[in-house]
Amino acid sequence: MSNALQPRDFVPMPPGVAGLLAHWALRSADDVVLGPNFASGTFLLESARRLQTLGTTDERLARQLHGSDSRPEAAVNLRQLFRASGLPADL
Repeated sequence: MSNALQPRDFVPMPPGVAGLLAHWALRSADDVVLGPNFASGTFLLESARRLQTLGTTDERLARQLHGSDSRPEAAVNLRQLFRASGLPADL
């Protein structure tokens, strides 16, 4: 039996749920977000939108959003999602 970690399938978070969570959790333009396994990136995207609504700038977003994923392509997909949404993709 191998002890190696195996990638797991994920269930993407629906945007509506991610938006509700971001609205509930983020109360200040100074808040910071950690997405320890961001998968499709929906929660980080909705968090970025919420932070902008609260007054943060594009420049500050890179210091406020943090995430990781075991799949290298997830970071590429996240950058594309942010670009398509008009958000800075250099996070």
